[in-house]
Amino acid sequence: MPEAVRSAKDWLESPASGLAELRERSRSIAVEVEEADFFERASSSLSPSSPPPFTLAFDYTFFCALPPSRREEWARAYARLLAQGSGLLVTLIFPAVPPPGLGVERLPEEERAAFRASFGSAGLVAAAASAGGPPWPVSPEEYKRVLLSEEALFELVSCEPVPARLSHRGRGGREYLAVWRRTNAPAATKGEKLSSL
Repeated sequence: MPEAVRSAKDWLESPASGLAELRERSRSIAVEVEEADFFERASSSLSPSSPPPFTLAFDYTFFCALPPSRREEWARAYARLLAQGSGLLVTLIFPAVPPPGLGVERLPEEERAAFRASFGSAGLVAAAASAGGPPWPVSPEEYKRVLLSEEALFELVSCEPVPARLSHRGRGGREYLAVWRRTNAPAATKGEKLSSL
């Protein structure tokens, strides 16, 4: 994993990242790349000597790689890591299956065609929804279930399908990009559980 951290840091310092331009506009911009166990790092943020909370996190398919039984723990961890009232969590929701009441036919034409190309038939859609993983199939509704809980740890800012032309090959119609804002509600501490809706 050190290679990934090194590569990320190298890219951030390259002109392609745009970071230098952002720093010219605002000297307060700090970008941190670290290698850590996500859940341990979130637990350590409860300590008074812990570093300040993050203002932005990007979850790119981590959620779908976790066993579904750990999704509430994932939500609590992000709630501890992000600044209350201002922290943003950006999630790429993949591999998304349409919610049972929606179905493929109600997707926009571009996404519907891409979804059919990815999955083929209604039978394959049903099979994907019950498949094992990782990756485990997900939906925007599953993210809402764990992030918009009774504890109100997050609020949904936006959730939009990724246009098929912008998706990786084979993912068209199965990706959403969502932005969530951390609320001022206190995060559950280690051992506490989020309520299921």
